[in-house]
Amino acid sequence: MPLPITDASFRNMESIQNVLTDEEKAAFRPVPSGLKKGQASFHHPLMVHGSYGNHSDGPRRACVVNYIADGVLSDADEPLMNGLPVIPKGKKLAGQFFPLVYSPDPAAVV
Repeated sequence: MPLPITDASFRNMESIQNVLTDEEKAAFRPVPSGLKKGQASFHHPLMVHGSYGNHSDGPRRACVVNYIADGVLSDADEPLMNGLPVIPKGKKLAGQFFPLVYSPDPAAVV
């Protein structure tokens, strides 16, 4: 079961402590993953992750890419994310915002 969002502003990196049991707190061992300029981090979407504030003079830039299996169907009659068109419930996720990025058949990739 995914953890709830523990801090709506995403500013409190310690807020996860509010939803962990005592046993989970005892076992919780965060591992820093320092990234250098130009590096990227890939992780499962349910992995607990975050970053502390940016103390540099430059902006922190980020890009989020979500990969889903070909053939996944919409389970809602509302936008799946803010700013995206509705994909009716039961219809395949496809199109501009859900492109096929790999297929064993090269002709299938747009």
